[in-house]
Amino acid sequence: MADPIPCPTCQALLRIPAGAAAVRCPNCKTVLPNPTASAAPAPPPLPFGRPPAAPNPSPSLSGKLPSAKPAPLPVAKAAPPPRAKAAPAPVPVVEAVEADETKKEKIRKELRKLEREEERAEEEYEELTDQCRNGKVAATILSWAMRGYALGVLLVVVGVGAAAFGPSGTGALYCFVALLAGGVTMLTMLVGFAFALGGPPAGRHLAIIGLVVVVMHAGCVGVQFVKGFADIAKERPDGDKYSWVETGRFLDLFGPVTNFTLLSEQPARVLKQYPLSVFGLLGAALEFTRLVILCLLAQNYAAAGREREVGHASMETVSRVFWAVLLAAMFRVSFAFLFDHAAPEDLWAKVGLGAHGALTLFTLLAIGLFLFKQSQILEDTAEACDPRRYSLEGERYEA
Repeated sequence: MADPIPCPTCQALLRIPAGAAAVRCPNCKTVLPNPTASAAPAPPPLPFGRPPAAPNPSPSLSGKLPSAKPAPLPVAKAAPPPRAKAAPAPVPVVEAVEADETKKEKIRKELRKLEREEERAEEEYEELTDQCRNGKVAATILSWAMRGYALGVLLVVVGVGAAAFGPSGTGALYCFVALLAGGVTMLTMLVGFAFALGGPPAGRHLAIIGLVVVVMHAGCVGVQFVKGFADIAKERPDGDKYSWVETGRFLDLFGPVTNFTLLSEQPARVLKQYPLSVFGLLGAALEFTRLVILCLLAQNYAAAGREREVGHASMETVSRVFWAVLLAAMFRVSFAFLFDHAAPEDLWAKVGLGAHGALTLFTLLAIGLFLFKQSQILEDTAEACDPRRYSLEGERYEA
């Protein structure tokens, strides 16, 4: 016989006869299937797709058929408990202390590096502050130099007008003051460019060139002034009927102030084969170069200080003076061919003399106004020489 099995209801031990498919518990009347009984073989399949008949259940000991109960579901085996991780091996105290000291030393090195960088940044900012201070002084001095420059040009206009229409001696007085203003302008520009040598690096090379050009211009106009004074002392050549050409000798006297009007006369002198002013040409070239360098210096300072509009306005002064001289030269050539063929006593010659004189005055007046405008631009440039605008830390200054 098979081993007894416990009744799931009353826990009584039941013995199942050999070959029996099920057994009934005598205490609680529970029918238990024989777990050792093999399942009946399935019948062979019938033809024409008919399903096979269900197997007949074996009768129990009492002659009753067992009730069809589903087989119990298999119980899932519990997962084995996770293995406990092995505790790490204890680190020796000496190694832990050494690792801690290494981290601290690394942190100290990084802090020292940051301190050095901060000190270097402070030194660079202090140096930049000194440079901007010198640049601001240079721009301010050069702005006053431009005021003296413009004042001298306008005094030449007043002096020429007073010499032509005013009482005797008045024009000479204005011209003397204009020459004084021209000399002060050159000295002021020398001082301004000297301060620019210690200013921001963007303008140091221009400051060096500006000093050289100012010295060369001063020497050239000095020789021109002496030559003009000697020419005036000479008697007027016989047969020289072009009185506007004679004014060229007087314009040589105003070389320390400006040579732009004398420059505008040279094309007409070449075409009409009149005498030229060599030192006037050299002085005009150096004067224009000086103006270009000064405007470039203002543009570089303004661009470095994030005032690009000021720098653009500075270069507009160069273009305005250039076009004023060019237009004056074109009108001068036209007037020379239009009026110079007439005899000095004719009315047409007198009209031409007035046209030449008006052209000279308007040219000087326009250049003087342009130079006054440039002095205001240099004042704005001085305000742009701020270390907060120049430094990298001040990139948000505009906002």
